[in-house]
Amino acid sequence: MLAATLAAGPAAVAPVRPGHLPGGRVVRVVDGDTVDVRLGPRVERVRLIGIDAPEAHDSAKLDRDARRSHRSKAAIEAMGRRATEFTARRLGDQTVELEFDVERRDRYGRLLAYLWLPDGRLFNAEILREGYAHVLTIPPNVRYASHFRALQREARAGGRGLWSASVARRGRRHQRQPSELRQRQHSPDPRFVLRQPIIPLEHDSFVRQHLDGRADVRDPPAEDRVVRRIERLDLGHT
Repeated sequence: MLAATLAAGPAAVAPVRPGHLPGGRVVRVVDGDTVDVRLGPRVERVRLIGIDAPEAHDSAKLDRDARRSHRSKAAIEAMGRRATEFTARRLGDQTVELEFDVERRDRYGRLLAYLWLPDGRLFNAEILREGYAHVLTIPPNVRYASHFRALQREARAGGRGLWSASVARRGRRHQRQPSELRQRQHSPDPRFVLRQPIIPLEHDSFVRQHLDGRADVRDPPAEDRVVRRIERLDLGHT
């Protein structure tokens, strides 16, 4: 009982909404982790900090995710649609407040934000708690990273959302055949070398170590690990 209480502790201590945050209204849900928000007279595309939902549309990022996870694009898109539907149900035409971290925009000009709902809940945390996104920690925007990882562990242990057994079974049916995997393993992308195996989306993390020493990290398994030297390679726009 004590061990279960300690394990659940970090997830139980929810962030508190700061005061005096800019507010707006969600006018479009692009996918599970990206929305368009009207802020006064302009509409801004907002990428949610700390999370990554499966791709719902054909893109270069979808191609990369399929290679990394050994799943078909169709399987990933199916999961992406479920994540998008979850975000649309919670955020569609919703009034939100935006909390920023150290960096306010990404390389594509999108706002990077935590979205607070009118009832005081943090949506970035809610989608992780319900299992429709994975943790994606990119320094220096790491304010709630430990809390987010605790929520992901909770969702995975409970088989929620994309962590459910039915989704895992469908994903395994769409995994590439061993002969194709062996061919890909013997013909790696020359831009990086693998320091540990690429693993399916059911698992928590993967690390790509680039030839020049840079690392691409998703949800480091250590409890409070913060990776300082990180640069995602060829990030997709959604």
